Amino acid sequence: MNKFAALSGEMRRKIETGDLHYGEKLPSVRLMARARRLSMTTVVSAYRELEATDLIEARPRSGYYVKFVASPSRGLGRLSRAPMQLEKYRDLMPDLLAEADKGNRVLRLGVASIENNLLPRESLARLTRHILRTTGAQAFEYADPMGLPSLRKRIGALMMDRGVAVAASDAIVTSGCQEALWIALQSVCKPGDAVAMESPSYPGAIKIMQLMGLKAVEIPSMPSGLDLEALEGALRKHKIAACYVMPNCANPTGRVYSEDTKQQLCELAGRHDLPIIEDSANGDLYYGASHLPSLKRYDQSDLVLFCSSFSKTVAPAFRVGWIVPGRFAKKAMELKYGVSLGTPVLQQMVIDRFICEGSFKRGLLQARRVLATTMGQMLRCVDECFPPGTVSHRPFGGMCAWIGLPSAVDSDRLRLMAREKDISLAPGRMFSPSSAYTNYIRLGWGGVWTKRAEAGVRTVGAVAHDLFA
Repeated sequence: MNKFAALSGEMRRKIETGDLHYGEKLPSVRLMARARRLSMTTVVSAYRELEATDLIEARPRSGYYVKFVASPSRGLGRLSRAPMQLEKYRDLMPDLLAEADKGNRVLRLGVASIENNLLPRESLARLTRHILRTTGAQAFEYADPMGLPSLRKRIGALMMDRGVAVAASDAIVTSGCQEALWIALQSVCKPGDAVAMESPSYPGAIKIMQLMGLKAVEIPSMPSGLDLEALEGALRKHKIAACYVMPNCANPTGRVYSEDTKQQLCELAGRHDLPIIEDSANGDLYYGASHLPSLKRYDQSDLVLFCSSFSKTVAPAFRVGWIVPGRFAKKAMELKYGVSLGTPVLQQMVIDRFICEGSFKRGLLQARRVLATTMGQMLRCVDECFPPGTVSHRPFGGMCAWIGLPSAVDSDRLRLMAREKDISLAPGRMFSPSSAYTNYIRLGWGGVWTKRAEAGVRTVGAVAHDLFA
């Protein structure tokens, strides 16, 4: 290990365990170099790596400060470290979707979905009309349950952008990422099995596990990715059937695993013969200029079941996603056929043409730029109008921000009070099987920032102030 990696690794551990606290000033580059007998270049490289993973921040003319909060949330210590039943878990997502369906009356800050001002409606409508005019009855007939061959081929090309060589026959088209996750879990688990999952986590995955009669083991998510020591410890203590992760632009945190964490996780899975379900529904919405490598890129044992969707990038209501199930392909194909006989053909044809004409890549570049700007404006509002002690975890991609409120603020009460003002919020406990994160909220806005969205966030901040008082 080189010197700057050793220094950044040591400091990362101190920050993540709380030895270095939020807001604490780090030694200057000059002092750190002198104390460790390192070059200033080495220290600068270490600090920049920590800054890139959102652990520290540089303040003009002041120095570097710890940005990550090791344990700001009431209830974080209650994360389920042993397999827990999920009967009592309550998923609020159906309520949030119902609230969002009330037209323009409700400001939907609780749903991670493309807003109308970013949806490619005209292109999709034009392609739909063209397909209906030129293909006749084909768009309304049964097709290959595994998906249109042409779309599966294009999915293979998209996977190449993620660093994974995938043949068309390796991919199965699904009805959104939700069905892909269901197929993945059904392929590797049976009722009563335990699944390790990063925490906080996607409520839809928790709900599938609940319906399947599975148990959950929560593994903390750190700025650099899954806490691999905690996962290894859980594997030593418990029989775990699979691991569910969101390595790229996680929901709700927007975090991205470091490449070292991705590689080490795949190596750990290989040693334990542990299937990994990679949820990459938001992975294409990385704010950077390039595509993020998939976890499956490092999968030497063919244990990663890759799941993704066009719902976050093209159209939520189309419900078109895919799974690359690796060595579990036979079981996954049986499940896809058995549960739905295939994904609606018309939507597949539209997305196939949308990719073919280049609209998908152009739209993706635009969405990344818009969402990065939107998130900056949203977090600026949070910093200006939320109570003292609020911590905003800056995402690296996606449509959401994970906001830690002072411990006196109960996010369930905040949600109900915001709802009275026609604002939809997602409270933190729905992102944990053990209902942790009770003073967290997920704020989302999947489009161009508007005056109405800004007014809504400022209203939520005012309500949070009332609860904090």
